Amino acid sequence: MKHFFILLFAIFFHGINAQTYVVPKSTGELIGFNSLWDKDKFFGYIEIHKDELIDKTQKFSFIVLDPDFKKISEGKFSLNKITNGTPHIGRTLYNNGKIIINLDEYNFGKGFYLNDTFVILDVATGLATESKTIQNNNIVNPKDFVLKNQDSPFLNYGFRISRIPNSGFIINEVEKKGSYGYYKNAIFINLNGEKIWQNKEIATESKDHFYEYTPLVSDEKVTLLYLEYYKNKRSISDNMLILDTKTGEQLSFKPIEENDYLLNYIEAKIVDDYIFLIGEYFKKNQDKNNKSPFIDNKLGLYRYKINKTTGEIISKNYLPFTEMSKFVDINENGRIKKEGILLIRSFEIRPDGNNVITAETYRPESILAINTYTELFSIQLNGDFKLEKMQSHNVNNSAGSKYAYTQVLSDNSGISSIFITNEVNQEKMIFLNEIIYNDNDKSFVTRKMQIQKNDEDKYFMAAKPGYIVLKEQFYWGKAKKLNKQAEFTLKKIETN
Repeated sequence: MKHFFILLFAIFFHGINAQTYVVPKSTGELIGFNSLWDKDKFFGYIEIHKDELIDKTQKFSFIVLDPDFKKISEGKFSLNKITNGTPHIGRTLYNNGKIIINLDEYNFGKGFYLNDTFVILDVATGLATESKTIQNNNIVNPKDFVLKNQDSPFLNYGFRISRIPNSGFIINEVEKKGSYGYYKNAIFINLNGEKIWQNKEIATESKDHFYEYTPLVSDEKVTLLYLEYYKNKRSISDNMLILDTKTGEQLSFKPIEENDYLLNYIEAKIVDDYIFLIGEYFKKNQDKNNKSPFIDNKLGLYRYKINKTTGEIISKNYLPFTEMSKFVDINENGRIKKEGILLIRSFEIRPDGNNVITAETYRPESILAINTYTELFSIQLNGDFKLEKMQSHNVNNSAGSKYAYTQVLSDNSGISSIFITNEVNQEKMIFLNEIIYNDNDKSFVTRKMQIQKNDEDKYFMAAKPGYIVLKEQFYWGKAKKLNKQAEFTLKKIETN
């Protein structure tokens, strides 16, 4: 097989704000072309191909690209297959010069993915670690695996990978309790895939009780996890666990609760010595398990400022939905007239202390599924979480959520939130809406694009600020005729 660098190229169109990257038909099967992020800034892409299968060793090739499709490095890695399932790429995360790839196998007989593994790639050299996995809290090589029982093809029930900036990754392993699967722990691995620590187990009341671990935010000093406490499948309480990132030592463990309200969380941020936790608060007389953002029992938004090493809550701020009525026609439970229930999609704290929220509305009673998600809203609050501005953006309805991602602008002068409708619709169009917040004048600007889809497999993908990638996938006869598997076009976002 020829090297990828002579098979993959970029074409520049004169007079058009576009740059195209083509994946030829002659390469191995393209199974992944994923965006990579360096914290909240766009890093580039990783392209992954499935190559030959030798005995039970599946070979792969990869190329790392910068935001302009220029090759940074390339390399190969292998996976020791456990079953005859089809290899599938899960998350790909960039961190301090390394990329971790989560792989699993799709079992057609069982109809789901199983046997999670991971490899870590060095971006500078193109070298890769051996494939590794988690089994019973330990890092093992899949070729040395031990089945959970002789009648099962399971090495594990899966895991979730999150990034700790500059240091490594947190892995949450899935455990099965009856028919219910939950993330049972937090294991920290360094950038070479070596296990450094595992959280100390927290005692429960009985074998029917357990904690489920969800990483929220971390830096080089602390890691914050949200722990939901269950009895069987019923949630009992929400808790906040702060660990020392280097050692895994427990710094703080306490419930997330409020005497007057029920709380959920949406997002967490670390700024200097503080954690900021944002979420929604609900009527206290509601069932603890009935605090969904999709229902009409919430009252507003809250923000907690927390000392990141002690867990002490420094301040609590509440924003009732009724305060938004000066800008929109909204009731006390967050339902906006003619639009639906307000759903928070992103929360950012800017260098000047201002808080910026993007949101969309959801209309659960919509008869037509294509009209379920409706309008987009931008909200700006000052450093004390007081509402300063809220505005709508007059966008298309959609069947699913339009939110894609938020990133910092190249010069850190603001943020960009991207909302995408890739789904099929009557107009056979795909839509993009970009909301830009500018720090200087605290303004929100909207840019919109639409692309005719026809019968092509066209989708929008993440790109550097001010741009979007249009992906076109080609299959079977068409791929053979065009001699390409896919085409990725970098387009400048301009209202059309």
